[in-house]
Amino acid sequence: MFASLREGADRTIVARTILKLGVTHNIGLIFGSYLIRQLLKENIGFLEEIEKQTDRPLPFLVTSDPLSYDALDLFEQQLNIWNGANPSQGSLFRFLKETISMEDVRTATIAIWDSMIPSNDSMPKHKMRFDEFTEWLKNYYGLELSLSGKGGGQGLFQIKKT
Repeated sequence: MFASLREGADRTIVARTILKLGVTHNIGLIFGSYLIRQLLKENIGFLEEIEKQTDRPLPFLVTSDPLSYDALDLFEQQLNIWNGANPSQGSLFRFLKETISMEDVRTATIAIWDSMIPSNDSMPKHKMRFDEFTEWLKNYYGLELSLSGKGGGQGLFQIKKT
């Protein structure tokens, strides 16, 4: 996820606030371009492209827990309706809403990929309001089936606050 910060925002304060939200909602987080590049070595070009396209970017990965480097378990537990999840009640949505609602966050770019190779050229791109994104994410596993071959629920999402 890349949060686009408003001009004058203190990146450290914003990162600390997001970190506290992650702890509150039992979400793992990894901050900073350097660490993210180390974890996603095969996708450095993709990450750099998003960073270039984001004004005053604050990059971070949302993970299943503090010891994970991906969100697979989080998706399975909170979004997979076939595993009994109720996406409307997941802490992921509360975390995302509170993060994107922060005064210092102007917009966000969220990349979701599983089996596809993330690429700025080939990933489906979506521009949405936050409420549209949450509806999309609630239906992630259904979209994976119904849009198979077209990216499924995966893609690059540019999120507007309102």
